[in-house]
Amino acid sequence: MAAPREPGPAAGGDPTSDVDHIRYSSYFGNEFLATFDGVILEIFGPTAEMGASRETMRFHRDLMTVTMEAPNRKGLLTIEVYAGPSASRSVPSCQVRIREQDRAVIEFFERVRTALPAA
Repeated sequence: MAAPREPGPAAGGDPTSDVDHIRYSSYFGNEFLATFDGVILEIFGPTAEMGASRETMRFHRDLMTVTMEAPNRKGLLTIEVYAGPSASRSVPSCQVRIREQDRAVIEFFERVRTALPAA
């Protein structure tokens, strides 16, 4: 279940900043924190299920693609973030695996996708 969006401090700890962030659990039960400042998307948390090392995943708005699949018959949804201008398995990527009722998480990634430059 996703925690509601809360304003958070930007780098340097400014509590008045408008960094969008959300804490969520994948459908495997792993906890994550995603932040987006309008330019950089960062995803913190266990990354073993994403096929990457245990480091923060960072994506720049100008070099990022976000895709969202429709929920499957079990209500599971996958959001994929690619470190490139198009969806490709040849660039680093991150899969966000959630349940369709995690509306706050879906809305967070929709806001990120809306902030991307037009193709």
